[in-house]
Amino acid sequence: MSERDPLDDLPWPSPPTPCARVSGAIHQTCTKNLAGRSCKSAQRRTAVTLLIFAVVVGLFSWRAVAYDIPEGFIRTGLLGALGWSVVLTVTLLFGLASPPGRRPKRLVRVAIAALVPIVFFVYLTNTAAAHVAFGTFAQGASADHAVRCGAICFGVGALMSAGLMLLWRRTDPLTPGTSGALVGLVGGMGSALGMGVACPSHEAWHLCVSHGVVVASLVVLGAAAGRRLLAP
Repeated sequence: MSERDPLDDLPWPSPPTPCARVSGAIHQTCTKNLAGRSCKSAQRRTAVTLLIFAVVVGLFSWRAVAYDIPEGFIRTGLLGALGWSVVLTVTLLFGLASPPGRRPKRLVRVAIAALVPIVFFVYLTNTAAAHVAFGTFAQGASADHAVRCGAICFGVGALMSAGLMLLWRRTDPLTPGTSGALVGLVGGMGSALGMGVACPSHEAWHLCVSHGVVVASLVVLGAAAGRRLLAP
């Protein structure tokens, strides 16, 4: 049996470090002509998302005119959609348009997905033209209309959210569920704001149940779908 070579116990030599002049030359060569650039792909997706939002609201507006919805209701709905479009634009820019590693912290984006629907409920309650007891709302023609209106609002919102999921697919390897919730938020808000233009009922319970609940439900469904569709 051969004896152990004493050189085996010696530490492995560290690689030599280049001098400051050589390090500076390497850094200058490697960083020459480098400049920060925005992600044009994300910008295009953001622009298309806002375009889809505008088209959905426009189609609901056309339906409102075709069904002789009072002009005052149409005007109020369009002003509301215009104001909330600013909120959705900021949400898109901060929540989705930036590269995954440069977006705000996940807690901030989760807070946006949770707080915007709550503020939307407050908006619907404060802008309602009438307030009735829940028992009155939940029976008869009022309840039937709420079910039909909610089904249409949810269907359009789900289709819009699905289209946006495909538009933003495979764009978030870090927090796809959070991004999915924001996509569902945009889809739900687009449908609810559009329905706010075309819906003949501006009673508080109707707005909250048939319009507002759609937004909250699509945020939850978007978070679940985003984990599968938005992850690479």
